[in-house]
Parts: sequence; C-alpha cells; structure tokens
Amino acid sequence: MRNLSFLALVPLAAIALLGTSCAAPGEVLSDEGFEIDCRGVPCDWKVVEGDPQFKAGFIDGDRALDLTGKSGQRVVVEQRAVLLAQTTRQLVFESAIVRDAGANLRFELEWYAPGQGIGKTFWDRSPVMLDTRVETVWEEGVQRIRRTIAVPSESAALILRIVKEGSGTVIVDELTLGRAQTTSGSK
Repeated sequence: MRNLSFLALVPLAAIALLGTSCAAPGEVLSDEGFEIDCRGVPCDWKVVEGDPQFKAGFIDGDRALDLTGKSGQRVVVEQRAVLLAQTTRQLVFESAIVRDAGANLRFELEWYAPGQGIGKTFWDRSPVMLDTRVETVWEEGVQRIRRTIAVPSESAALILRIVKEGSGTVIVDELTLGRAQTTSGSK
C-alpha cells in the first residue's frame, strides 16, 4: 500500500503535475485550495462526517485536504456555493489527488434551483434539488484529474461533497470548478 513518503521521491514531478494555484476566470467555488483560514478550518468547507485533516499539501505552505482518517472510516466534507452570473451549461472540474487502491473517492455535485421560502440566504429559502452528478475517481497514486460537468439549466446553487470510503491514503488539493479557459484564437 502506498503512503505519503513516496511523494518525497518525486517532488519536481508532483509540482509539474499540479500546476499553479491561480484561479481561472469564472470559478464557482470559494477557497478551492483549502487555504483561507477561519479559526483553523478552511472557510466555506464543512466537515459532515469523519475526521479529515486540513494540513500541508504537496508544496510547503500550501494546504490540502487529507481524507485518510482512521482505517476504513468514511469521511465527507462539503462546500455550498451560490452560482453568480452562470452562463454556461458545462463546467470543468479539476483537482490534484493522491489515492491508494484500497480507498474509494468520489465528488458529488448536488444542483439546486431557487426556492420560494423566506430567509436571509439562498439556503434558508428552501431551494429545490434538481439533480446530483457523481464523479468517481478511478485514478490511483498521484494524479491530476479533469472532468467536464454538465450543469442543469435552472441551476442557481451547488453543494459539492467530497466522499472517501475504504482504507488507505486520500489527499485532495487545488480543487477548481469553473469555465474552461479558452485560448485567444478560439470562440
């Protein structure tokens, strides 16, 4: 079974694989790199289940989400995001991950339309769940994953859940969800 010690053997490869932490235009999530600190826990991320650790990632000074937990423990964290001026039906989801073969990792994207309730925030107004899209991570070892996500047309908000089940190391870092960047010659 792999562990984090093998990362010390490939620091330059990992840095090249992960790219930069700059946010692309049109990003949906806040605190994608788990780096904005709110009293010891990254802002906007909520621990739903288990014992995740927000700690040093692949690069010194860069925080990552370690979902390893206790052996066999299910770990779930989530972020709620209200979509502002969303004009596309497809978003690009990317993340740097470490996943051992014995651990299962998936990202659940739960899409919502505005509700008719009364309240101060979008979530207080009884939003209507439209759909849940599940992206299972099959890749093992140190990987950069990229997926295209279809967005329901009526979507106004999203709950993104990161779910780890099984035994083994799982680390998630540099998570982004946004519009694909285009080059200067494309439409």
